[in-house]
Amino acid sequence: MGDPSAFGIRSGYCNSKQMLQLLDKYKGDADAVGFIADMLETGDAENDGFAEMLRQNYQDPAAIARIIQICRS
Repeated sequence: MGDPSAFGIRSGYCNSKQMLQLLDKYKGDADAVGFIADMLETGDAENDGFAEMLRQNYQDPAAIARIIQICRS
């Protein structure tokens, strides 16, 4: 990933494993999870389900942990 950005999250491409690691690291920081959701958003409702799910649960670290676990299974 590139230069430092908000919350110490570097901009750039992440594969799915790296994205889940990033979410796991920041799951307790609602603002960081919201930022990640914003970065994932494409503007196409058909492809933005994951970003929307994060946005709906960004204030609940347990819900984010469940999302991560489901994605890893």
